[in-house]
Amino acid sequence: MSLSFLDAAYEILKIENRPLSSKDIALKAIKVGILKTKGKTPGVSINVCLHTDIYNKGVRNNYWEFYQKRMRLSDDKILRSVHKHEREIKAFLNGKLPGDTGYEQICQWIHFCYLLEMYWEGKELFKMLSEDEIPEGPYNWAKKLAEACELKVRT
Repeated sequence: MSLSFLDAAYEILKIENRPLSSKDIALKAIKVGILKTKGKTPGVSINVCLHTDIYNKGVRNNYWEFYQKRMRLSDDKILRSVHKHEREIKAFLNGKLPGDTGYEQICQWIHFCYLLEMYWEGKELFKMLSEDEIPEGPYNWAKKLAEACELKVRT
């Protein structure tokens, strides 16, 4: 059974009961079989998912208590991570990051943009995806998010 990135991260953090990097969380989740992915950077996926979830839900987030007690992440560290992803997205859109960034990363960035109300960036990222080059599921998910971003940009 494969869990979502968030659920897999939470299970691994509960089991380990100690701070782990996102990369280590991903490797352990894949090793025990609770996370299946074809992506090259599952650690990045977990990192973005966790930080986005905490950013959006704050103290209501399932992971927040764990972070506060065990990882001792401050709001400042979380916000620095969010801003780092924001800078990466803007650099990518300005052609300052490698053009071979995978579709999974771009789809995650689109989701991140939508959640953080970076609507223009979300719709622009979608233009970089090719329907013929990625699986239907991720493409349709990114397309719905990009359409929502487009509507928000217009209003």
